[in-house]
Amino acid sequence: MTKTPLLASSIESFVHGIEHYFLVYGHSNKFPLLHIDQSIELLLKAKIQNMNGLSIYTKKGKTIDYHECFNRLEQKDIKIPEKSLLEEIHDKRNSSQHLGASFDDYTIGYYIKFTHSFFKFFLKEHFDDELEAYLPDNIKTYLDNIIVEPTKIHEDQLQYINELIEEGRYKDSIISSWNAIEFLIRGYSDRDTGKSIDEIIKSIKEKKQIDDGKPFKYLEEIKTLKDNIIFSNEEVDQETAIGIHDKIIDIANTNIVIVPVKTAEKISSKRISSDEDAEPVRIIDDTSPVDDIQELYYTTLKLYNSSNKYCSNFEEIFSLYKSRHQLTIDEQSGYEFLTQSSIYHKLPFWYWAKNLTDDEISKIIKRNLDTWPYNTVYYSLDVLLLLSNQESDDILRKLSNDRRISIVKKASDYLQMKKNVMEIKDHFQITPLRTLEHYKKINPHEVSLPRPFSENIKNIESEEEIHFFSIIKENNFLEALEQYYNNGDETIRKNILEALSYIKDKDSFLFYLTKIRTNQEYNMYKKSIQKLDIALYCPKLN
Repeated sequence: MTKTPLLASSIESFVHGIEHYFLVYGHSNKFPLLHIDQSIELLLKAKIQNMNGLSIYTKKGKTIDYHECFNRLEQKDIKIPEKSLLEEIHDKRNSSQHLGASFDDYTIGYYIKFTHSFFKFFLKEHFDDELEAYLPDNIKTYLDNIIVEPTKIHEDQLQYINELIEEGRYKDSIISSWNAIEFLIRGYSDRDTGKSIDEIIKSIKEKKQIDDGKPFKYLEEIKTLKDNIIFSNEEVDQETAIGIHDKIIDIANTNIVIVPVKTAEKISSKRISSDEDAEPVRIIDDTSPVDDIQELYYTTLKLYNSSNKYCSNFEEIFSLYKSRHQLTIDEQSGYEFLTQSSIYHKLPFWYWAKNLTDDEISKIIKRNLDTWPYNTVYYSLDVLLLLSNQESDDILRKLSNDRRISIVKKASDYLQMKKNVMEIKDHFQITPLRTLEHYKKINPHEVSLPRPFSENIKNIESEEEIHFFSIIKENNFLEALEQYYNNGDETIRKNILEALSYIKDKDSFLFYLTKIRTNQEYNMYKKSIQKLDIALYCPKLN
């Protein structure tokens, strides 16, 4: 069948939810939850839109809300037995979006598995179509690798709750405690499709699957407190949070042994693999940062290998660049993917691109020209200027006839400049750069230095003041600079970064990058970062 825009968006949201579940690191599972919930809402609206006599709009012209979708379908005698659990997912989405509630990997994995099952059935039943026909192979593999064991509380779930308590996030710890218990008790249900958690608790009590004494009272107590936090913003102190944590262990131990967490060593060999046939496995946060970065690379590369126009997001690509010396890259496609994603986000890329030929870099730009946004195309002209092959010239000539005046002018100017290396160095402000060894040897009284080298840098803690150039002379230059940076105010930090932008040195550049943490900070220092990347790694200028 031909997909309607709503149905297409629904499938796209579901796929994005799975991608976020596998590719986003840390404890926040907000985005997979938002996307899978949205996918179901759009799926229901697609069905409503497809039926005579029904509309997805209210009388005031606004689209109906999530719960109204079920009401309108029921008007046409379309009953959805899974309604309770679907609304439960929606409520959790709201608590995550509006209250900052967080959910562990196992809970979200359960919801994704359930959503996939419901989506597949609903699409076949009401649209006579197969969901699997629209899912990329890598997404199918991800779904196969979501391991759901709702009869176990995992030790890392408890560790997560401990960390929330240590951080003073007592409300979050209660919500997460409930999520862990909820995940556990689903295993005691008869697993009727769509059974809500309230129905499961009722079933457990009737069947006496959990002792009717303290453990069951704990269950009701934790659920009540969780509801009060979400719906009434009830305050929680540390003592209460610790008490709830202990009670979920008591509940778990009534019928089940807590599963020991896997160590990083045990799972690394299974996950960290460059083998194209290796199955990805969801990252649970028990690995070292290096493992996480390597896994981020391998998993995003799989998405690129399924579509060579795929670009990862800004945060992921920038974190990979900052951790580039820790990465193992065995595939040519890896350098292509990293170069393409970096150019797309106007990030430094020559560290990756130096491993590609000029023709391979040109090919990346050429295949994306029709789909990349204006700002990315404009930035890609800087890439073409630094290539020496015929195809880069051809692309510039083509763009010199573009309908966008600014691109025409830049492309035309670059065609004239291309063969003059010194002019290119001046254009990118490479000429004033000097190596760290050069600065260590010169006499500041005889040589004119860039302005920030003579600025006073004050250590707020010790009240000591010193010129940046004096720090350069120290043997442990970067260690000393770290102290001044950490103990300095915003002005001092800006002066330090500005001074570093004149030094052509890989270690000082790495120091520079570690201080840039957000997209906003990157935009402040973008030109300096791009300049240093070109100066250090671009083959044409080295």
